[in-house]
Amino acid sequence: MKLILSIIVSLAALLSAGRDGNDRASIESVSDGVYTISAGVADGIEQGNVFIVYRTGKVLEDPVTGTKMERPGIKYGEMTVIALPEKGGAQCSYEGKPLDDEDLSKYHIIKK
Repeated sequence: MKLILSIIVSLAALLSAGRDGNDRASIESVSDGVYTISAGVADGIEQGNVFIVYRTGKVLEDPVTGTKMERPGIKYGEMTVIALPEKGGAQCSYEGKPLDDEDLSKYHIIKK
């Protein structure tokens, strides 16, 4: 049973990491319906890029190794880059389920 749970938790961590594990970012702020994300020009982001928005999944601990891993989150919607300041994060529009703008730390985004 512990082995099965360990395999499930490991697979969940791989799924939540995105395609290559390096394309995950966060939503930093919102103002007048425009969201600023933690990635920008310096990260290779371009106008028109699309990100999938997920509600961050529950963190589980592997009973065998003690490693903490995050379960895959719930898809909420998509963000599209509409502006790219030279410094700081990209600005995005959003379409999808309503987000809790008071606690954006509940969400993460992965480049589509």
